[in-house]
Amino acid sequence: MAVLNLYKEVGETPLARIERFKKKHPAYKEVAMTYLGRLDPLAEGVLLIGVEVDDATRQAVMSLPKTYELDVVGGASTDTHDLLGLVVACIDRLEPVKIDQWTLVEYLASQQGVQEQKYPDYSSKPVQGEPLFSLARRGALDPVERPVHQIEIYKLALTKLTEITGRELLLESKRKVDLVHGDFRQEIIQGCWERTLGSLYDVSFPIISLTIEASAGTYMRVIADELGQNLGFPSLAYAIRRIAVGDYDQSKSLRE
Repeated sequence: MAVLNLYKEVGETPLARIERFKKKHPAYKEVAMTYLGRLDPLAEGVLLIGVEVDDATRQAVMSLPKTYELDVVGGASTDTHDLLGLVVACIDRLEPVKIDQWTLVEYLASQQGVQEQKYPDYSSKPVQGEPLFSLARRGALDPVERPVHQIEIYKLALTKLTEITGRELLLESKRKVDLVHGDFRQEIIQGCWERTLGSLYDVSFPIISLTIEASAGTYMRVIADELGQNLGFPSLAYAIRRIAVGDYDQSKSLRE
């Protein structure tokens, strides 16, 4: 029985990361392994894997607090709250996003502490016996009450503010979506980004870089989406990096 600290790359699912590990380490080929906490396909970082662990160990590891580096792009939002989604709102060149740093810092400070967070539409949370993402893809979410859960944000700090152009955003969305395997609507998502940003190549989109320490189960995509909602512009998670789970740090993660 053991807990492995693996590094999941952008584009991998947790299951794909386990399969890659087993290919590199044939001794584990027939060993029962499960991931102890999910990471979205476009997220990277620490992914803990249980090797024949019991329920008590599984629950203890999955309840550990987590630390992230989150980049939020202001000016566009999607139905998944990250780049792997259909664009639902975007600025135009006449009304670019302008960040007031003092207002932003005040907002971030207000978000620390215990709160309720709504599960994103594209998540594995089961409702009426079916995961939310399945209901969302079938267009059956409208009558469904999205469940909420209690989280705690221990730290939410601004690290830097930068910018990218619409052209750079389009290229990065294409690069990341191309890395994802499986059925995630990639083709229509790519087309949606191209239509949205085709006339905004030279428009600047701010990137808000944050460091976040939060309880288990906290969705970084929701934090990214709600940031813009509260400050008056569409937003999404541009990059998510999980740098620690409890004492399991990315510096000690196995990358092969």
